[in-house]
Amino acid sequence: MKKSLLSVVILSLLWFMIPSAHALMIKIDPASINPIDTGNTFNANVIVEGAVDLTGFQFELAYNPAIVSISSAVIGNFLPTPGRTVVLIPGMPECDIDNDAGSVTCYRVTEGTGAGASGSGTLATITFQVISLTDDLLKIVNASLTDTKGTEFSIANGKLSTATGTVQPRYHIYSSGTGPGGSITPSDDVLPGGNKRFDIQPTACYHIADVKVDGNSQGAINQYTFINVNSNRTIQATFEINKFIITASAGTGGKISPSGNVPVLCGQSVEFIITPDDCYHIADLIVDGVSKGPINPYVLTVSKDHTIQAVFAKDPVIQASAGAGGKIEPSGDGCVKPEEDKKFAITPDTGFRILDIKVDNESKGKIFEYLFEKVSSDHIIHADFYPTVLGDIDGNDAVNLEDAILGLRILSDINTEDKKIFLDADVNGDGRIGIEEVLYILQKVAGLREFDAIMGLRILAGIDAGDPEVLKAADINGDGQIGIEEVIYFIQKMSGIRE
Repeated sequence: MKKSLLSVVILSLLWFMIPSAHALMIKIDPASINPIDTGNTFNANVIVEGAVDLTGFQFELAYNPAIVSISSAVIGNFLPTPGRTVVLIPGMPECDIDNDAGSVTCYRVTEGTGAGASGSGTLATITFQVISLTDDLLKIVNASLTDTKGTEFSIANGKLSTATGTVQPRYHIYSSGTGPGGSITPSDDVLPGGNKRFDIQPTACYHIADVKVDGNSQGAINQYTFINVNSNRTIQATFEINKFIITASAGTGGKISPSGNVPVLCGQSVEFIITPDDCYHIADLIVDGVSKGPINPYVLTVSKDHTIQAVFAKDPVIQASAGAGGKIEPSGDGCVKPEEDKKFAITPDTGFRILDIKVDNESKGKIFEYLFEKVSSDHIIHADFYPTVLGDIDGNDAVNLEDAILGLRILSDINTEDKKIFLDADVNGDGRIGIEEVLYILQKVAGLREFDAIMGLRILAGIDAGDPEVLKAADINGDGQIGIEEVIYFIQKMSGIRE
């Protein structure tokens, strides 16, 4: 149907018109339309603004059919209003699409007693498809509105203004590389002939390995700008994790593991075990030139190259030795960890006694053990011994009547807890102090020959001592026999000892 005939029919059915006091306009919404690529579709809405009591409309929209084509056109819901109904013209669609000519004509007429539509609203929604990536204008070339009074407002009579819509197809720049290793931004499209800059940013622990534009390597760049874009393009960034080297070494006296040049990925942690050799200890651990102290193990989390060096020092040494006649345990050169204690036990051989214990050439006396506390330096400990004096029961290195008295007290089970008894005074090899030792002391060492004491000891030892009746006369404690008490009395009487 010819557009002129359609216009006459529509105008004859329009009833209402918008008063001229309002800014009446028909426009395309959105004003700028940016489809991405050929084959894409987009919607353009034909909007009326400033309408009052609108009862009908007719418009013609023109476009370049070489750039876009219309796939559908649907009348909006601005009309009808309550109390009015739509009037359809038989055989005539409300939107007539002509993609050959590049135009679409839409109308709607209502009738009834209700008021018309006022304000702003959608007259029609038109769906386009992109044919060519070239700019185009969507332009209202003919339009008229009527109100309840039958007044016409149109482009022709200057009472209706219009606004065009611009179609600007965008070229798509396909970007990739966003992920755990980094990102490329923005992810965007560009207008024909436009420029677009992309920034490439690696994440922590990663670096840019390469950037390819349209499949061609550009190197490890951190930005790229597309100039005068006239086609779809691609940009791809590749990232790699950073790799670092830990140089681990150990000085004399131990080892560190792992050692040498240790390759590590950024963000990884490496545990280093430091092991000192025998008689060495960890003196320090130096990381990147900074002392960390004698710590072990050490965990290093990597974000750059590092150096780690283990430093060792010799342990304190205690030289332990013993002369003839005994032993010291432990003996020889022994290492001690710093600040540790070390105990030594001194034991004389049979027939020998401790003469002296010297520590760092200082006499400590006749001691049987020595404790070095919190050792921090080298030391020397030496034990000297001397042969035992037979009969020296009290250990004073002399044999005298005090030894005889002590021996007799042992024989009589008199308390000797206040005395130290030296069993190596044994003279007959039976490992104890008895009659034989007391006789030896009196006869061989002390030089005593007093008959009564000797005879008393012979009686105690079970040796024949003569007429028992005669001997009983020497009983001093009234028990009717010769015993320890009598012998002690004889010795005290004779020597003046009051033990």
